[in-house]
Amino acid sequence: MNKKVKKAAVVAMSAVILMQSSAVMAKSFPDVTKSGQYGWAYEYVDEMSNKGVITGYEDGTFKPGNNVTYLETLKLISGVINPSKTEISEALETYKSVLSENSVPEWAKEAVAVCLKRGATNESEVKMAAKSGMIEVGTNKRIDRMTISVYLARALELEPKTVTSLKYKDASSINKDFVNLIAALIDTGVLHEDGRDGYFDPDKPVRRSEVAKMIKIAYDYVAKNPLSGSAIDTSNLKAEKGDVVSITEINNKNHLVFKADGETKAKAVIVTSSTKITDKKNNTLKVTDIVEGQTITVKVNPNNNEAAEVVIEEDTKAIEGTITGINTSKETLEIKYTVNGISQTKVYDVDSNAKITIDGKTARFRDIERDHIIEFHPNAKMTLSEVKILTKSNKKADYEFVDMGKEDALWNGRSLSVKDKSGRSVSLVLESGAYVYNSNGKRIDPEDLRKGDQLKLTFASRNDQLVTRIDIVDNYYSANTNVDYELRNFSLGSVSVKLWEKGTNDLIGDGAYSLLNTDVYVDGEKVRIDRDTYNLKNVADTGTAKAVFSKSGLRGDLEEIYFTSKEGSKDYNNDERVVGQIKDIVKSRYGYDVEVEYTYNRYTVTRSYSYDKLPLFLENLSRNDKLYVYIDKNGNITGLSSY
Repeated sequence: MNKKVKKAAVVAMSAVILMQSSAVMAKSFPDVTKSGQYGWAYEYVDEMSNKGVITGYEDGTFKPGNNVTYLETLKLISGVINPSKTEISEALETYKSVLSENSVPEWAKEAVAVCLKRGATNESEVKMAAKSGMIEVGTNKRIDRMTISVYLARALELEPKTVTSLKYKDASSINKDFVNLIAALIDTGVLHEDGRDGYFDPDKPVRRSEVAKMIKIAYDYVAKNPLSGSAIDTSNLKAEKGDVVSITEINNKNHLVFKADGETKAKAVIVTSSTKITDKKNNTLKVTDIVEGQTITVKVNPNNNEAAEVVIEEDTKAIEGTITGINTSKETLEIKYTVNGISQTKVYDVDSNAKITIDGKTARFRDIERDHIIEFHPNAKMTLSEVKILTKSNKKADYEFVDMGKEDALWNGRSLSVKDKSGRSVSLVLESGAYVYNSNGKRIDPEDLRKGDQLKLTFASRNDQLVTRIDIVDNYYSANTNVDYELRNFSLGSVSVKLWEKGTNDLIGDGAYSLLNTDVYVDGEKVRIDRDTYNLKNVADTGTAKAVFSKSGLRGDLEEIYFTSKEGSKDYNNDERVVGQIKDIVKSRYGYDVEVEYTYNRYTVTRSYSYDKLPLFLENLSRNDKLYVYIDKNGNITGLSSY
């Protein structure tokens, strides 16, 4: 090895023993004194030295004017994190290959592994540092202020703070992806909002004296705001045994809900990357191994409501649920089930080789029906390798709706008054969250039930007083009737009609029906108003119309309405209509994208049309079903309708 390089390596290693045990002796450095050039940094260096977080060089100096290296920075940050011995061992094992592939020296391995585990840095950043020569022995490459700040903000688990701008004169030179993290770090005091002479200097290196101050302030911040994975003595924590109700990821945090033995209410705790998860044989597990129905023992840190330990005592039990939805193209089942008194609905994929039985007999996926009772094992992969239908359907009976009361805490539902076929009054309970469907299979609000509605009730498999589903088979209103109307909210994209029973003041439903998903006719010809209300300009604001309801005739189920033009004028949209077919319907965060294929000007075209809410006519369609596609003179899709 070159003598200069070897000497530099020895000096560097002696300078980066930055995290020590409490037995390290504090030192006073001759180049950092209260009255010297770096007097402003004296208290920061002194305290961090006393705590063993940082040390000086072999010659007894601190060298406050030297710039820190990449590995020195991670060593310092590891000192702020203060990981337990167990976490260090786990981190070294997890990132063994990363450390080896990037030639991380022995003295820095623990720090790099811990910073990777806690998210202060990531594998690609370590690889980039190695590629740029920042990990080489004796390197003269130095880490910049921007990178140090980002690593510290991540290590402190800071939430990005939304800001429009920073005060720094060179704010425009700060990577826009990290501006909000820098703003959050300013709030902790680790960075000053005015910077150095008004500048942040994101690309410049940072002196050891400056880093000492940043680490001291970060250290104090952690003391007041414990990190999610901070080492904690679990021996004194209370162990609670119970059953898992749910495990859900919300905002990148795993929320574990469990019901402890002897408790009436469920509890929610956070499972972090530092939570020790094992089975009863002490085998290490992952958070994805926790599923509903398991019996677990939990130790919770009372300071931050985080689970320090989770022991899975017993694997998930088979539970019963009701199939509330079926997607035949994707072969998924929507299942509603209750665990420890808490009802939830989830969608499971059915494995292509799944064993399917109905009442003990081999069946196919297409034989499964909504309302079937299913026995299954919840699992983190949300996949079923076995579908066991216990009964083809729950007990059902015909009734007439009378009234519905308030929530009944004892029964976890609402009181339901009905009449049976003989006219006898019957008091039941409608389960909280129970589904109510109209005759088209569309789920509606229980508040839409009206006295006189004819119902088919579905009861719980082991409770003939608890109603789990209502299907409306006939409604108080006839399907085809004349009504009095009033056009309302007459503006682009927002047309509705208020309906009364003809010649009365009795509103139909809640009165207001949107026309966006209704077939609208003027003078016997169908018009479209999904994009333009122009087609109704000659319709009187009030009058009498003919309305066609679905069989249940409830809110939102006005299927057709026939208006008469006040002048007999016809002024309709001239868009071309062609027959197309559905290729796919995809739900996005903004609504629904419907991909259709059609022939236009002798070419086969595939395009998408978007909706905020899926129209009623599309709910019953699937891939390859036909529909009408409306196209303007520029070849753009202006709307879709049923075929």
